[in-house]
Amino acid sequence: MAGLAPFPKFDVYGEETSLGTRWTKYVTKLENLFTGLSIDSKKRRKALLLHYAGDEVFEIYETLNLGDSDSNYDDVKQGLTGYFQPKKNREFERFEFRNLKQHHAETIDQFATCLRHKADNCEFSDKDGEIKSQIIQGCVSKKLRLKCLEEDKPLKDILTMGRTMEIADRQAKAMEPQYSDVNKIKVTPQHTKSQHANYSYPPSAQRKRQQQSQSRQTCRNCGGIYPHQTKCPAYGATLETKSKVTAAEFHIVQGSSVTLISYLSSVELGIVPVINSVNSNKYEELCDKYQSVFTGLGKLKDKQIKFHVDENVVPIAQPARRIPFHVREKVEQEIIRLEQQDVIEKVDGPTPWVSNIVVAPKPNAPDQIRLCVDMRKANQALKRERHVVPTTDDIILELNGSKVFSKVDFNKGFHQLELSEESRNMTVFASHVGLYRYKRLNFGVSVAQEIFQNEIRQVLTGLEGTLNISDDIIIHAPNRDEHDRRLVAVLQRM
Repeated sequence: MAGLAPFPKFDVYGEETSLGTRWTKYVTKLENLFTGLSIDSKKRRKALLLHYAGDEVFEIYETLNLGDSDSNYDDVKQGLTGYFQPKKNREFERFEFRNLKQHHAETIDQFATCLRHKADNCEFSDKDGEIKSQIIQGCVSKKLRLKCLEEDKPLKDILTMGRTMEIADRQAKAMEPQYSDVNKIKVTPQHTKSQHANYSYPPSAQRKRQQQSQSRQTCRNCGGIYPHQTKCPAYGATLETKSKVTAAEFHIVQGSSVTLISYLSSVELGIVPVINSVNSNKYEELCDKYQSVFTGLGKLKDKQIKFHVDENVVPIAQPARRIPFHVREKVEQEIIRLEQQDVIEKVDGPTPWVSNIVVAPKPNAPDQIRLCVDMRKANQALKRERHVVPTTDDIILELNGSKVFSKVDFNKGFHQLELSEESRNMTVFASHVGLYRYKRLNFGVSVAQEIFQNEIRQVLTGLEGTLNISDDIIIHAPNRDEHDRRLVAVLQRM
């Protein structure tokens, strides 16, 4: 026995849910050892299997009544496999397969391997197709998911694309400037109570201190007892990196949340670069030159938005909702203003869809109101146009390398898209002064966000360093000259 090759024993009492899989892998690795050592005898294989597997497996073997033959290795292996391998529940195996997600520290190949092992017990008719679908749903990379949704690719191409993205991501991170991490937090020693022991407080102050000591609380900054006998320790703390030190005020909260450093402290430590605003007469000149862009309510030319309506949904004309008397005058003024801006128009004749309006005061101007249409019933008949909306990761990737930024904000962005004649009937709303409908895309329409995002994206097509997030256009560039050229191009396009 001393000359036997070392091999670990099988852990019978390990993770129960993977017992069968672990036993199969154990036997496969042991048979690889047999092949490497040229052990072909069934008798020796049986003896070595029972020896290497350990006492617990041997005790299980004795209860299985697999026969007394010394050469029945295949029967012993099959009997133990049947013991450790539980009866498969196909539906539960598929449930576990559907819930598999890629971990952040896991590569796309490791995730695919895990899915292949799990799919072996699911009895899929198209295993590669199911693995491909689960990779698209459960992968960490949103960029990979977006690419897969844009174009149907086979599993092999998806894995190749995922590997390429992972390598490119590692190389890009290696090329980025490395900023110092925070290495140490040091608390400046404070005065102790003994330093003030000889000080005699007036009687009134002593009574006040006694009352405070009876109602002690927890300090929200340092987590100690409040009120403090001396200055709060959090006010004397410093942050240090390898090369810089800065003082900071700390706030301690309960729980296991990560530590957050403010922007100002990060700048002082050199962890993030300084972000400055730019003021220049040049931009005032641009505003004067393109004054028409910054005046009034614009409208996208030569384009009308058409809603896709589900004809199977029965139109609903909701009964009028009474508007409070004290806001009716403000509602009338708002309707007149919208009509003058060519946003709404009066309706005559039969209207299959009628919605109600909701009146709410503006948060920053309580004397003014915001007029909203309750489109919940009408939205049930609208079919979505599933345009891709950029995620935060997409935006960060797009802005990578730029140092100069500006933002152009649309004035009431939705109202700058005109509705087609047939789509306007979906927006009819009732008021105490009659029926009106929107001529422009209005707030409250369930499909408005995706339609607006896509239309503005098409307007900006071909312009470098520009992207839109709803009604905000971001112009970015690595330097100011290039940024200014791109800004002018956007204003000209507008």
